[in-house]
Amino acid sequence: PFAEDYCPYFGQIWPAGVALAEYIIEKDEVAGKTVLELGAGLAIPSFVATRLKAKVLSTDFHQDVPQFLAMNQALNHSSFAFKSLNWRQECEDIGRFDFVIGSDILYESKHPQEVAQGLLRFLAPGGRIILSDPGRAYIQKFVTAMNELGLSEVLHPRTVEHWGEKADLFLFEFKRR
Repeated sequence: PFAEDYCPYFGQIWPAGVALAEYIIEKDEVAGKTVLELGAGLAIPSFVATRLKAKVLSTDFHQDVPQFLAMNQALNHSSFAFKSLNWRQECEDIGRFDFVIGSDILYESKHPQEVAQGLLRFLAPGGRIILSDPGRAYIQKFVTAMNELGLSEVLHPRTVEHWGEKADLFLFEFKRR
């Protein structure tokens, strides 16, 4: 792992997480479906999907996430499964999901290919991958990697209010061709 991997970035609500949560609410398609959130941090999209009656597995590998997530679930009277998981490495089979979601997970140069391969590992047949991104430098490499793996994308540009300022984001929905 990188030293930066253990910084407490998970403990902040990021615009990309807000955009993803808002999109899930607007689409309202997750009821009765399985949802996997990768790199969840505070897991705002997981909370939203749970409230919309999805079966959610929230994941992150930062050592402090489980403790803070448990407190946040208690405060919000919400419950969903959590698993410590680093999707950048080979990992156990945790199943396939109707929706694989993530927000702002393309923050390192080698992430695009790793993320693309990791996401497909968890995608159920007919499933969709939904990712929000603030426009990191590697986003086009990631989209290209997804295309090379047989997925097509639809871009849903988003603008969210965050700490009194507007943030423009990319929200991609991928599915197999």
